[in-house]
Amino acid sequence: MKPSPARHSLLVWGAACVLGSTSLARSEASNSVSFGGYIESLQSGSFADDLDSTSARNLIQNRLELRWAPSTLPALSTDLETRNRLAWGEDLRAQPDLRSSFGRDPGWLDLDILPVDQAGAVLSLAVDRAWMDWNAGNWRLSVGRQRVNWGMALAWNPNDLFNAYDVLDLDYPERPGSDAVRLQVFPSIPLQFDLAAKADGTRDGVGALRLGWNLWETDFQALGGWYHDLDVVGVGWAANLDQAGFKGEASWFVPRSEAGRAALSATASLDYGLAEGSYVAASALYNGDAQGGMEALLAPGSGSGALSPENLFPSEWTFLVQATHPFSLILSGGTMILLAPDLDALVAIPSLDWNIAENWDLELRWESFLTWGNHGAGSAAGWRSVGNAGTLRLRRSF
Repeated sequence: MKPSPARHSLLVWGAACVLGSTSLARSEASNSVSFGGYIESLQSGSFADDLDSTSARNLIQNRLELRWAPSTLPALSTDLETRNRLAWGEDLRAQPDLRSSFGRDPGWLDLDILPVDQAGAVLSLAVDRAWMDWNAGNWRLSVGRQRVNWGMALAWNPNDLFNAYDVLDLDYPERPGSDAVRLQVFPSIPLQFDLAAKADGTRDGVGALRLGWNLWETDFQALGGWYHDLDVVGVGWAANLDQAGFKGEASWFVPRSEAGRAALSATASLDYGLAEGSYVAASALYNGDAQGGMEALLAPGSGSGALSPENLFPSEWTFLVQATHPFSLILSGGTMILLAPDLDALVAIPSLDWNIAENWDLELRWESFLTWGNHGAGSAAGWRSVGNAGTLRLRRSF
């Protein structure tokens, strides 16, 4: 007899608490070891335009982060992080693509196992980070599963060749990592060299050299390398326009075979901090190799379909605005609105965050997917809902 999903959730919760208390006790005895993480419960419900087609999903997600920096070797540090998820509910039965997203490890090593893989319940235990870092003066070498973050803009990052992520995936704030080797060099001149290569099971993998420098109080970068069977060059910047931040990136992808075509992926963003802690931002993306269309936008577990740096969203042009405002020290709200004119689509995501106690946070989030057009004989053009979802998240950090 297999354990029920509820019993598995208790086991995951209990294991996290035991590991947390044990490691914290060790950390007090040795400052070379640190432990942290969180465990959270997400309860979601969704429905299409027809209220008869409703579904629900339950997810318990746990992250454990263990770091070791031996005092006898001050240049060395290591990091091990796991991402464990237990999901069950009607969505898993009704949407096979959502269920198959569990246990899908994109790295060179498959470090994601599924102790439970049933039609209505999935338990995924994954190693999300595992790397060693050697920092010696003007150079730094990192080896293992890590995040090689070359992005400079806010919402989309065409320069981030190693860790493309879905802007609509709000349940993965740490973002994916890569099985990579990375060498950073910081010479005496104001210039940074960053060389990285990633293995992911494909024949060519990913590799590039990035140069970074500061000029006119602006951070610049330029990169060149390959992304699987594509050659790529890119540029990026981060500057201030008075009190606002102005950032952008662009990458040009050129196929090595005559069968493909070159494509440009470019983005720019503005962000501004208002009085009393309010924040507003706007971003635009041009995606010359847009693929997937509306079907990819609505695909469960992947708002961008075949996600990659040259295809960060399934429309040619996409615009995003977001704003947050703190109502008090423990309560804040925010809204993100995404417009894809090529798809006649709009996504609205309002949210409310409440710090209910120390290390305890509660979030209420709503997502609405809308399309524009004539939706029936004789009807006037207008917006119509094609999908809605509400999520209640409770997180305990440690």
